[in-house]
Amino acid sequence: MTQKYIEGTLKLSTKGTGYVTIENQNGKVKETIEIDPAFLKTGLAGDRVKVLLQPLVKDSGKKSGEVVEILERKKLEYV
Repeated sequence: MTQKYIEGTLKLSTKGTGYVTIENQNGKVKETIEIDPAFLKTGLAGDRVKVLLQPLVKDSGKKSGEVVEILERKKLEYV
């Protein structure tokens, strides 16, 4: 089975669930991938991340995934 990866900007809900949106060439949202808090690794809101797509669709009807790499940090310094 071939593993599929996508890249995007991580957004977080108030409950800690992550979301990465896939945009088409026109900049419109094509799809949103849901990331369970346990699979965020060290990803923070605004980070550019690489996500491994999971084969199963969650009950919410959204595809799910797991952050496998932080490509770029939005913030480099925290107080």
